[in-house]
Amino acid sequence: MKKKQIKLEIPAEQTSFIAIACTLSIHKFVWELNNALDISLSESNEICINENCFPVFKDEMSLANKSIVIIKNRIETGVLIQKLVNIDYILKIRGPFTEEEVKVIMGKIKKITSVIAVIQIDPSKFKGVNLIQNT
Repeated sequence: MKKKQIKLEIPAEQTSFIAIACTLSIHKFVWELNNALDISLSESNEICINENCFPVFKDEMSLANKSIVIIKNRIETGVLIQKLVNIDYILKIRGPFTEEEVKVIMGKIKKITSVIAVIQIDPSKFKGVNLIQNT
């Protein structure tokens, strides 16, 4: 009798990345994001590469089945994602979001006075995005 194999396929989790250019410090920007998006970002584990540590703020509680993470891309001693040297922050949205919901979030971020640019990025086109995949 031949054994039957059952394949378990787990769909990839939906994730969107938004690049943000902004003149605010990380703490002021997180405060503005918390107010604009009605979330509660709090400090999390940093992403450290060699001697450079990039601050990370995360919220997994405010939105059901969704999480929002903001990562500082540019610090005085380096850049996390080399191809995005003019980008100050990377916003990662993980969970069941529609494209329309992502656009609404981008619109709310654009209304913050110190924000210069808000751009949705395709992670497959940027080497280094895998560094923030597991945050």
